[in-house]
Amino acid sequence: MYVFADGDKNGVETDPQKDDPNEDWCAVCMDGGEVVVCCDKCPKVFHQMCHIPKLAAIPDENETWQCLLCTNLKEIIDAPPTSPVESRGQGLCSKDQKVAERLLLELYCQYEPSLHFREIVGPEVKEYYSVIKKPMALDVVRRKLDPVDPEHYSTIREFIADIRLIFRNAYIFNPKESQVFQDAKSLEEFFDSLLEKWLPAYAYDVEAGSDDDSLDNQPHRKYRRILSE
Repeated sequence: MYVFADGDKNGVETDPQKDDPNEDWCAVCMDGGEVVVCCDKCPKVFHQMCHIPKLAAIPDENETWQCLLCTNLKEIIDAPPTSPVESRGQGLCSKDQKVAERLLLELYCQYEPSLHFREIVGPEVKEYYSVIKKPMALDVVRRKLDPVDPEHYSTIREFIADIRLIFRNAYIFNPKESQVFQDAKSLEEFFDSLLEKWLPAYAYDVEAGSDDDSLDNQPHRKYRRILSE
């Protein structure tokens, strides 16, 4: 495991002539500044606070460290149910917590398509709030995944519903030909492909209803609606 910043690895200047298997930029924020931690199983690097879950401490340079993207999620999913992680109330079991963290990290690592959906639209965009009544963003989902957050998810269904809400809001507010709409569609298709592998019961499998006016602008495809009205 390497920890480095701005061309420096383990306190030693790197040789530009040598092949470096690791990427230059944090996989989440695409910034190379400050200290980044290199995964020992893939080329990705992460800032301590960018990785999901955030790293409690920078690993020792002699430790072997792998990012959550390299974790064998099937082993986690196939494991027996576990008790909820420590939180202020009833929360996700450890297995669901890990699956949700993996799904969210995968979305963040789709850097360009996810950029529009990381932060809540600012209140100064009054037109947005006249149309969208329940704003949602990846950063909010990440906060609610923290076991100590007062709004920590109680079920994996709640987590997936918030992710769906991000895409639904994008479809409602943005024209179909817009880049935001297309990025939402691409990112949701990617999200569904992950659900098919790890949580198939929550992947798309039902035709989107046309009786709800707020859904008219959504792309024509099949998916499982778990949003609460």
